[in-house]
Formats: sequence, structure tokens, C-alpha cells
Amino acid sequence: GTPVEYTQGIPAWVFTSVSIRDTLFVGGTFDAIEYATQTNPDTVVQAENIAMYDEVHKKWSALIGSAGIVANGIHALAIDTNSRVLYIGGWFTNGVAKWDIKNQSWINITNFEVNGPVESLLLLNNNLFIGGAFSSVSGESSPRYLNIAQWNIQSLSWDTVGAGVGNANEYFDEVFTMSNDSLGNIYVG
Repeated sequence: GTPVEYTQGIPAWVFTSVSIRDTLFVGGTFDAIEYATQTNPDTVVQAENIAMYDEVHKKWSALIGSAGIVANGIHALAIDTNSRVLYIGGWFTNGVAKWDIKNQSWINITNFEVNGPVESLLLLNNNLFIGGAFSSVSGESSPRYLNIAQWNIQSLSWDTVGAGVGNANEYFDEVFTMSNDSLGNIYVG
């Protein structure tokens, strides 16, 4: 593995990774990625909580302009391979950020806000399912939005997922992971 530098005395962590073609993205809580190259055994790339590895050129780099956008950590990554968009979930404003892989730039997400951290992401049939510890989306509170919701990436609209997940009075009731099967069923944990 690639060593990740410490963040102001706090151990740094990589919580999630995802790849597309020859590019690997990693997210977590870190300031920098340290790695060895043929010419420099101690190469350090400053990167706030997210970095990408180019397999062709064998080098790490930060996502341009990420400072402040993904502060406080990244817990989930998902790639829409059709549009070449990286969705980033974590403990930051709005809960989800969006990166254009081809153009190497941030994309503004309108009408998108959750009132807590996003711990997991799942793309399925033009819907981005988000899981975490929240109870409202875009200012709309509902028990049906408890810890899970879906965002239609084409119509840019929210919908509920069943009756929500967990109990609003329980601190540790949140969605940490999601998966789906070949029938389109979604499993949460």
C-alpha cells in the first residue's frame, strides 16, 4: 500500500477507493500521499482527503481545487462510467461533491444537501443512493429520508428509499455500506 501522511498529529486513513480505466481514486482523512518514484524515493503530493493515481504515468496527484470542498474526510466514492463523473461522499458541506474526471474540474450540484455525513454511495439505474447519518435532504425532513435517500442524476430530484433505515433516537443507526444484486435489490449495512 501507499503510506498516507498524518493529519496534524491525527493518524491518516484511506476509507474508500474506486477506479476507472487507468486511474485510481482514494478518499479518507489525510493531507498528503507519500510514494517512491524511480528518481525520488520520497515523493510527497499534498492532497486534502482525496487523491488520484495515474497508472500510465505512475504518479499520484491531488484533485485540483479540492481544498475546502471535501474538508473533514471522505467516506465513499462512486463513479458514473457513462458520464465519467466521480461522486464523493463524506463529512463536509452538502454531504456529496461531484468531480468531472475528463475535464479535471468540480461540478456544482444544485438542490443537493443532506444534514449529516454521507458514509456510502451506490449508483444504480441513473440514481445515486446515499447512506449515512442524516434525516433531511434539501431542507425536507421525513422519517422516510432517515439515513438513506436516492438522487436521480438526470431529473436532479430526490426520492425516498422504503421507510428509511434505523431509529432517529439511536446515535449509531446509520448506513455505512450499500450493495445491490442482479435483480436491483439494495442491501444496506
